[in-house]
Amino acid sequence: MTSRTIAAFVAYALISSASLVLMRSQLAGLSLANAVLRPLAWAAVCGYGASYLLWLYLISKLPLSVIYPVSFGVVMLLVYGGAVALLHEQISAVRIVGAVCILVGVSILTMP
Repeated sequence: MTSRTIAAFVAYALISSASLVLMRSQLAGLSLANAVLRPLAWAAVCGYGASYLLWLYLISKLPLSVIYPVSFGVVMLLVYGGAVALLHEQISAVRIVGAVCILVGVSILTMP
């Protein structure tokens, strides 16, 4: 994996997860018609679109059988952390065990 691919992966994971958390914060309790009037909702959509372009780059450079589960797991963990830290969602023992399982799975998938 090249440094450019690593940078693209880090950017993808951070932008994707930040966009999802931002979108959730903007949609809370609103109808879709009201949500489209919020500039931060549009920023989240643009961020998610940018992460999709990074995703296309990543799947063109890495084996799909590795990059898909690793990126899905990393983004899932980042979204969980962002939701807890920024949206004040609850932490539970079951969710922590699930996060640890994801970390173990990602570690196994990235072994040579």
